[in-house]
Amino acid sequence: MTKVGAIASIESLPHGSLLLRKSAEKAVLAPALAAYEAFVKAVSALEIKDDASVIQLVGAFNAYRRAAIPIFEAGKNVPQENLRSTMMEELYAWLFKDIFELLEIDQPLNFKLGKSTSSYVSLTFAPHNFASIFNDPNPRIAKKDQDFAIGATFQLTIQPEGGESPIKSGILIPIVAIECKTYLAKNHLDMCASTAASIKTAAPYCMYVVSAEFIKMDKGVFPELTDISEIFVLCRAKNGDRKKRRDAGLPPHDIHADLICDLFNRVIGHLRSIWWDPDSALKSGRVIQRPF
Repeated sequence: MTKVGAIASIESLPHGSLLLRKSAEKAVLAPALAAYEAFVKAVSALEIKDDASVIQLVGAFNAYRRAAIPIFEAGKNVPQENLRSTMMEELYAWLFKDIFELLEIDQPLNFKLGKSTSSYVSLTFAPHNFASIFNDPNPRIAKKDQDFAIGATFQLTIQPEGGESPIKSGILIPIVAIECKTYLAKNHLDMCASTAASIKTAAPYCMYVVSAEFIKMDKGVFPELTDISEIFVLCRAKNGDRKKRRDAGLPPHDIHADLICDLFNRVIGHLRSIWWDPDSALKSGRVIQRPF
């Protein structure tokens, strides 16, 4: 598995790891794997630090999309659908692979970049009875899955005072969370809004972004009333347009590089910010510097 910058695990490269496994089973995926390997070779040599390098990354990604998406969408089985849905998840890992060089800080051991199944939401206790609360308060640690997250992992430990046998659970505190959708419909928006509210209750300084390639909504929705920080429609097209191009045998829509640049700069700006510090608040004149 490729290791570049902050990319160091299968969770960071969900698309490539899945494609590698599935291509061993399905010969039809061989051209997609070859195109993916060319994409990885091209972007591994990039240092993602400014708009120019982001535009190069998106150019390489669009070239890969044009080769791979027709292959993935020609099949009707779940593995190929999963291959299609993980493409954007992996793009963000490549996009933020060099953030520690850009921020000029050392990369901590508990840094997390990529897919996550353990974003912390809440902790509640439901002991079975009065006697059991002293040794087993039956903690329920609620976690959320994230298509892509930047954050820090911790071991949450609950231990009776003066006792032994602690209860442990690994959690992620997300600072950036990106939900990836091929297209965004009203039911998807509702689920994202609920997740954003849960995540921001536990981590109010988390930037929660919805990244959709296409949109499938009318005017009867109000995303501005949710806790979602921003919604990006990266192909600037409706889902119906995607289907028309596919049915006509035309190449898929490209991702717009200016939108990825915008997302990149917003995230880097958020990571460079002082989120809460009384002295900094006096200097800036702003107290609650949560991400928009």
